[in-house]
Parts: sequence; structure tokens; C-alpha cells
Amino acid sequence: MIYKIVITILLTVPYILGFKTGYTGNSGLASHLLFPFSHANIFHLACNLIAVWVLKWNMKNIIPSVAISFVASFLPGISIYAQPTMGASGIIFAAIGMMWGKYFSHEYFNTWLERDMDILSGNVKKFFLYVLVPLAVMMFLPNVNFALHLYSLYLGMLYAFFHYVITLK
Repeated sequence: MIYKIVITILLTVPYILGFKTGYTGNSGLASHLLFPFSHANIFHLACNLIAVWVLKWNMKNIIPSVAISFVASFLPGISIYAQPTMGASGIIFAAIGMMWGKYFSHEYFNTWLERDMDILSGNVKKFFLYVLVPLAVMMFLPNVNFALHLYSLYLGMLYAFFHYVITLK
């Protein structure tokens, strides 16, 4: 719980102080490191804070999520807008990807041992409803870097999958 308060402070204070930095295709390293702490408006900040408080992530997922979002920021963007990318949603989508990657990895390796396919199909439906549908909507929203969200989600899933495979006993 304390880490959610710390994240809330790290996201809110820069907004209150008017700190605005984002990255574009030719931005320096500092912009790629600091973009998650800037938000375009109060609605943008509120959506990210709601996701932080709703997600069931833990402290050990935060650092990989930040690293994944940082790496994803260097991948080619799909943006027809000249505005810089900013906000913590890359970190949030990386955390979501890590959660679902862990789940799907577990299912891939253990379905035949302990899970009922009805449970799997129910969770796959949740994945489509809560992750893929919002991603599909984001494709059409103005000033949203859809590619960053998608890259962060997939990189988070890959990280969790390989982490699960490496730690599989």
C-alpha cells in the first residue's frame, strides 16, 4: 500500500508544479526517463492514478515495469500527432502485461495438470474485455501513443513469460 502512495505522490506533485516533459522521436535520454511523471491534463493524471490503485501489482513489479516502459519508448511510435508522449500508462500497461504474462505462462505449462478449461476461457474473456478492448479504443483516440501502450503490454508479457520459464522448477 505504501508504494501506491509513493507512486501517487510521484505522479501528482510534478503535475501540480507544472512539470511537463515528454519524448518525441528525437528526444534525449532525460525525456525518455521522465515522461511517465508528466501528464497532459487532470483527466490524464486521474486515469493513471485510478489504474495504479486498482491494479493488484506489488513492489517487485514496479522496477521492471518502469524499465519496460523506458525500453518501449525507444521503439518506433505510431503517432500522427506532433505532441510529445507523456504519462505513466506505459508503466501501467507493462505491469498489466506482466500479470497476464505470468497467468498465461502458468496456464501454458500447467493447464493439463491443475486447471479447468472453463476457468481459462473465463480469464481469456477478461483479458479481451479489460485489456484488448481498451487498446483497440486507444487506436482511435487523438494524442494517444498507441504503440507505447502496445509495446509495453507485449514486453511485459514476454518478461513475465521468460521470468516464469527461468524460475520454473
